Amino acid sequence: AARVAAEVVAASFDAAGAELDNEALETLKEHADQVAEHDDLPALALIAVARLVADNSELHELWCEGSEDKSTAWQNVMADLASRLEGLR
Repeated sequence: AARVAAEVVAASFDAAGAELDNEALETLKEHADQVAEHDDLPALALIAVARLVADNSELHELWCEGSEDKSTAWQNVMADLASRLEGLR
């Protein structure tokens, strides 16, 4: 849920990920103003992402238990999300 929330925050501040389809993006844009009113959300979302990728995160551990390709792909997706959120600060 934290990753999805962080993606919603990023998209609401015009930093949507490339994997977001047009229908979802249009739906998010309908409510972006309500999210963007809270200028502290990008920083909070960045904290949540950092917790998700921390070594002591159960989600991180689960992704690392999988194949190296899947683990690397997940780490790249999370790094991209963090980068997009960092750009909003």
